[in-house]
Amino acid sequence: MCLLRTDGVLHGMNRRLIDFLDSLKREKNPLRRAFGVLAVLTEALKPQGVKPILVGGRALEFYTLGGYAMKDIDLVVSGRERVKPVLEEMGFSRRPGERHWYHEELDVAIEIPDEILAVLPKK
Repeated sequence: MCLLRTDGVLHGMNRRLIDFLDSLKREKNPLRRAFGVLAVLTEALKPQGVKPILVGGRALEFYTLGGYAMKDIDLVVSGRERVKPVLEEMGFSRRPGERHWYHEELDVAIEIPDEILAVLPKK
C-alpha cells in the first residue's frame, strides 16, 4: 500500500495518480490494467526526467491490439535505480535475486532488463 507524505505527494505521485492506480485494481482487462500502471509510473517519473521505454512482449501486444498476450511489462530505463523507490511506493515488491517487480493486487509484473535501448547499426 502507498504511504502518502503530509503534502499528499508520493515520489511525484499526486492524489490523482494514486487514485487512478487504486482504480486499476478493479480493471478486468489485463492489457488496460498493465498500460494504466505504465501510465502512472511514467507520470510519476517525469519530475526526475526519467522516461521509461516499453519493449518486449507488451510492446508487441500494444501494436497488435492484444493479438499476443504477455504477462510482464519490459522497460528500458536510463538510471533504473531511480525507478526502485517509485515502484516500491506504488506497491511493487521484488524478492532478493529476482528480476521482476510484482504488484500482487494488480497482478502486474515489471522487469527493467537494461538501461540502454539497443540500436541496430545502419547498413
